[in-house]
Amino acid sequence: RNVPLLISGLSVIADNYDALLCDVWGVLHNGREAYPGVAEALANFQAKGGHVLLLSNAPRPSTALPQMFERMGISHDVYNGILTSGDDITERKKTENELLRLSQVVGQNPYPVIITDDEGCIEYINAVGVEQSGYSKEELLGKNMSIFNSGLHTEEFYQELWRTIKEERSVWKETIVDKMKNGELRDWLSTIFPLFDNKGRIVNFVSFKEDITERKIKDKLFMLQTRQAQMGEMLSMIAHQWRQPLATINAISGKIRMREIFQEKEEPVLVEDLCKIEEQSLYLSQTITDFRDLFHPDKPKEEIRLRTIIARAANLLDHSIKGYGITLEQGGDEEVRVLTYANEVLQVLITLIRNSIDAFVENEIKERRISLTAGRNEAFATISLSDNAGGIKAEALQKIFLPYFTTKSPAHGTGLGLYMSKMLIEEHCDGKIKVEVDGTSGTVFTLSLPLPKEPR
Repeated sequence: RNVPLLISGLSVIADNYDALLCDVWGVLHNGREAYPGVAEALANFQAKGGHVLLLSNAPRPSTALPQMFERMGISHDVYNGILTSGDDITERKKTENELLRLSQVVGQNPYPVIITDDEGCIEYINAVGVEQSGYSKEELLGKNMSIFNSGLHTEEFYQELWRTIKEERSVWKETIVDKMKNGELRDWLSTIFPLFDNKGRIVNFVSFKEDITERKIKDKLFMLQTRQAQMGEMLSMIAHQWRQPLATINAISGKIRMREIFQEKEEPVLVEDLCKIEEQSLYLSQTITDFRDLFHPDKPKEEIRLRTIIARAANLLDHSIKGYGITLEQGGDEEVRVLTYANEVLQVLITLIRNSIDAFVENEIKERRISLTAGRNEAFATISLSDNAGGIKAEALQKIFLPYFTTKSPAHGTGLGLYMSKMLIEEHCDGKIKVEVDGTSGTVFTLSLPLPKEPR
């Protein structure tokens, strides 16, 4: 009476299923055979399309009944599980299967999935989320989501997030920058929404996250290149407008200088000043050309001396270098050449020099020195930039090329300069970039660029 699944089947195959149940019980506990009519009854049942399923709730199910059925030639399936009095497992098995599929969807999801309580403390995180965070599962469970706080978002940003999911009880979808265990900052496209109990109360929040760091950086790089192209066009127009007046100034000063030279009473001071006017006119003309070329995105690879690239960088930042009282030294191999995207190498050098200038100011260094040296080894031409700006802390050295990592304040650094420099040198120019600490007083960046192939 208490096993409706079994009785509903037995009522089809036997008039007296109480006796049959007693017989089955005897088989399980005493090892004796069932009464003679059971084989015929089961055979008739199967002939009508019936199916025999043996259910057991014992931790170690008896094999007596299946063996008896095999001797009778009755085909059957066996289900071993825990059954309680009056259980109908059909709906429960259906629910179990649905829960299993749901668990697989969450657990095997290729994106991080996090479930928190109503206060934002982590109750579940899938394997991908654990792996990408750098933490262990034990380190995260029970911790508040603030463990990922990057410090880049305002208090208003988080207030809006909580207002959306808690007060409006709605879905919040936005890009958020999180900090991983190793200090790396990552962009996540996050979707967060509340879960409710049967009384409509919020019991959990669920967060689905997609890492879009590389996409965001490429977008920013594309925007930067677009702005540079626009600036290049503007500088081309400026250069065109300035060249003629500069040439005129140069011609006039040259004419006056020559006239003074051929006079009987030459005025050396005037001649010297006229020479300075000509030098400054040429310097201004070359600076305009360098800036125009720097922002020209479509220039092909060119074979060029490293010392030429170094001189261009020094020329472009000459005003800043002198303004901050920095001594810039240029040296090394005069003849070493590379086949590369000269403008991209130039942009990297400018980034490195500007970082040195910022470090001089931040660390209040009095005697300021930057050295740019060209060299070569067996496989590469090299440019080394060294300074005495105070060096880089050991814990920051391993993260220096990571996106969004910066030792500057948010107002003075985005954390993308060195990341983009690494990408330009290694992905575009097929080179390498590394950084070392020069004792405790400075830093050395080394750019390695492929040498031109020698003609056969």
